[in-house]
Amino acid sequence: SRLSPSASLSVQPFGSEMFFMRLSYKNIFRMPTFNETYFYHYGNPDVRPETANQYNFGLTYQFKPTSWFSNLEMTADVYLNQVKDKIVAIPYNMFVWTVVNLDKARIIGFDFTETATFNVGRRQQILLTGNYSYQRAEPRTRSQVTEYKKQIAYIPRHSGNVTVSYENPWVNLSLHTTAVSGRFATNNNNPSTYLGGYADMGLTAYRTFGFRKHEIEVRGDIMNLLDRQYVVVARYPMPGRSWRLTVKFTL
Repeated sequence: SRLSPSASLSVQPFGSEMFFMRLSYKNIFRMPTFNETYFYHYGNPDVRPETANQYNFGLTYQFKPTSWFSNLEMTADVYLNQVKDKIVAIPYNMFVWTVVNLDKARIIGFDFTETATFNVGRRQQILLTGNYSYQRAEPRTRSQVTEYKKQIAYIPRHSGNVTVSYENPWVNLSLHTTAVSGRFATNNNNPSTYLGGYADMGLTAYRTFGFRKHEIEVRGDIMNLLDRQYVVVARYPMPGRSWRLTVKFTL
């Protein structure tokens, strides 16, 4: 048994505006999953539960809709996480990963999200969504070790994505991009383990048809549209351009 308290406060300073100021605190307790404990060549039966104190200050703004601008919502959050026994997975070689605890870690971050909907015609909309994250995640166990104040392995400082969708009565289209800055494959940030940043773009076309009392959704996806070469995990290159066709039938 463990007590995990939390508290939150939301204030609307201007009654006529959908603008909110948010403040929150959480104490998080997370047990390692079954895979993190026992999975072959990955799990560690000695891994300890993770605890964290999370502090967050955020702003939310919702724009009043107009005839052509039906929705706009933006959020911005600054947070501080003080983590004890943070659970992370570290690769020892190309095939073997091991789950370990970082005795102490500090994470400072900033998140920004945006959602907008534009009415461009009868039954036609353009949806624009995006988010950006900055995260400085540092081991803080002992100042004498090489990992002290370095970026935790595989956590990028900068990341984000943007999606533009065109919804219409014919064929819906969606163009989406995900971008990640450079990362390190080790906690000591050895220059030889540096992984460059990448941007992955994809295109989706989809349409839903009515069939008697059922629905059929036909969807086509092109992944890695620009055929860029990149890696998410060291020494494991991701596929180049590929496509996928999906048919979904709902009873």
